[in-house]
Amino acid sequence: MAKHIVALPFPGEGHVSPMMHLSIFLAQQGFSITLAAMTIGPFDCYSFIKNKGTWPPPGTTNISVKELTSTVPFPAEAISENRADMTQILRYAQTYLALMEELVRAIPDEVCCIISDYLFDWCPKLAAKLGVLGVVLIPASATVTWCELSIARLAAAGMVPSQPGELADDDAAVILTDPEIRRSEIPWHFCNDKAYQDHIAKFNSQALKAADLAIVNTCMELEGQIVSAISQQMDDKFLPVGPLFLLNDEPHTVGFGVCDTDCLKWLDEQPPSSVLYISFGSFAVMTGDQMEEIVRGLEASSKKFLWVIRPEQPEISKVRFPSTDQGMVVSWSPQTKVLSHPSVGAFLSHCGWNSTVEAVASGKPVLCWPLLFEQNTNSISLVRKWKVGIRFAKGRDGMVSRDEVERIIRLAMDGEQGRQIRERAEELGEKIRSKNVPGSGLERFVTALSV
Repeated sequence: MAKHIVALPFPGEGHVSPMMHLSIFLAQQGFSITLAAMTIGPFDCYSFIKNKGTWPPPGTTNISVKELTSTVPFPAEAISENRADMTQILRYAQTYLALMEELVRAIPDEVCCIISDYLFDWCPKLAAKLGVLGVVLIPASATVTWCELSIARLAAAGMVPSQPGELADDDAAVILTDPEIRRSEIPWHFCNDKAYQDHIAKFNSQALKAADLAIVNTCMELEGQIVSAISQQMDDKFLPVGPLFLLNDEPHTVGFGVCDTDCLKWLDEQPPSSVLYISFGSFAVMTGDQMEEIVRGLEASSKKFLWVIRPEQPEISKVRFPSTDQGMVVSWSPQTKVLSHPSVGAFLSHCGWNSTVEAVASGKPVLCWPLLFEQNTNSISLVRKWKVGIRFAKGRDGMVSRDEVERIIRLAMDGEQGRQIRERAEELGEKIRSKNVPGSGLERFVTALSV
């Protein structure tokens, strides 16, 4: 009888997708998988998975999805426009502890492991209580993990900005990684949130060390120095296993929406490297005024574009888009297929980690427009470390002007500097794709599960 693994992702898209890719891979290795799907406010993991229609993939019989429903009401004030109170959200997640224990005990097979999102600091303790391997999956970068490991020291020294992106008189490097992280570049969700800083400090001092293994969705080719430093701190229990989307031949996880595959047919009709792909992720909201500036900058650049805009995006009806001859707007897209398409020349992105590694592995340069959470820190790696990204400059009003949008698009897709960035992106993408197995720690991880 196959050994059984229970997987519990945080129900946000950037967390669910890596866990789904990992689940498919482990099922292909002969393990039985139960993916526990929780709901936290508007984030409904179970509905997302079921709405996909093709997950688990055809022919995969050893993956099941179990819906977990908390009887505790979710605090509505925990999530508002472009703001998430992570302390309240993670406190609410703990209401699933008893449900998870009940689920694991009810599985008739031998459960060998619980793989939980790294935000659930209670899961490694549950695994220890049940006598099974406790593994945490970190869907973020190793660089952001290093920032989290450093947050207690930085907060005590008064080095955490009170507001996202706040510039101090001396914007000194506060984390000496490669690249170094300056004060203004600390992940934005740490700013002005003492309770969350305390939670992260507690997590990294207790939960991460309590886990038998921590696996991270990155690879040595991208973040080798930082992975090695964290692994040394964790007695070699920190393993790179990504990019996880490369584990599967066909991407079955593409986002919280119904994909528009017509965009692939449209891309087939475009010249090589001529299209700018635009997506700002599944959570952040763009103001109507800022969208108008982007549209006018796009129009002035004359570049073809494919733009993903969620139907719930407010004020979208007020924006006058360029003619359909110049571009295509869709509600969602098969992103990994779009990024690997030869017609796509660059990616204008919010720099979520999944989008970042998908772009880099596909060999596409990134026009960086970070909006929330750790996206600003991810953009630093793209721009300063890997040198495959360009950042937009904001005006004093916090807006990116249409002239700046046009300038950056032309810089990335035309001219000598753009050519150099594209060449570096292609070289880095080839380096990652040519690996036999994503993530040098993947084999060690599978071996640990098999013991």
